[in-house]
Amino acid sequence: MKTPKALSTVRIPSATYSPALAEQRQQERAQARLVGGPVFVRDDREKRGHGWTFDRCQVKRLETGDYSVLGMENICAVERKSKADGYQTLRGVRSRRRFAAELERGQSMKFFAVVFECSISDFREPPPIHGNMKRPYNKDETWHHLERLWVRYGFTPCWCDGRVQAKAVAERLLRCAYLEHWRDIC
Repeated sequence: MKTPKALSTVRIPSATYSPALAEQRQQERAQARLVGGPVFVRDDREKRGHGWTFDRCQVKRLETGDYSVLGMENICAVERKSKADGYQTLRGVRSRRRFAAELERGQSMKFFAVVFECSISDFREPPPIHGNMKRPYNKDETWHHLERLWVRYGFTPCWCDGRVQAKAVAERLLRCAYLEHWRDIC
């Protein structure tokens, strides 16, 4: 049987450990375990009026996804996509690369989902032209890009019948992820 090293001999790289950050994480984890379930986190880059709000929710910067659970930001996340946002994301090369990087970060998590605020059949029909768009959306091209991302990054989108259902699905998924993985943060 191997004898464990004394704590004083364990080397923790200074670049990854900070007493202040460790204390903050410990407080977040304790708050997340309070009776009443998880505390949700909404990314501070979500535009006001777009996105969802939950009863127990804080706003702070998330590296991956738009929503997570406090103390579990590196374990589980949900990315929200409206129909228009989905088309806009998949249309341009730069935005597609940004979304692909998001999906790649999501692969390293124990749970990551992309929740669409529209059904799959609704998504097949492009949104109307708006603002200063020079050309209409090409639904076949957009669908092709989405399929390639499905295969490349191994994610399955959650298609919902509107914003209300999408919020409910995202909340249930995050609660399930919390119940499944809360021991990982203790």
